[in-house]
Amino acid sequence: MRPLPDTVDALLEDLETHYPPRCKEPSETLEEHANYAGMVQLITDLRIRSDWTKDNYRMETLLNKD
Repeated sequence: MRPLPDTVDALLEDLETHYPPRCKEPSETLEEHANYAGMVQLITDLRIRSDWTKDNYRMETLLNKD
């Protein structure tokens, strides 16, 4: 078992490496591929939320400078 990375970015990179987007494999059932695609979509959504959070934090930091 791999240990969890220390940061959100490192965790997302690890997950993106292990669950890259891909087409259905001939040996997969539709259910298996749907489960895999769901994991990929969750990772994508988390990446978008993480990037949005960082961008908004940077914007707030810039706007709140004295």
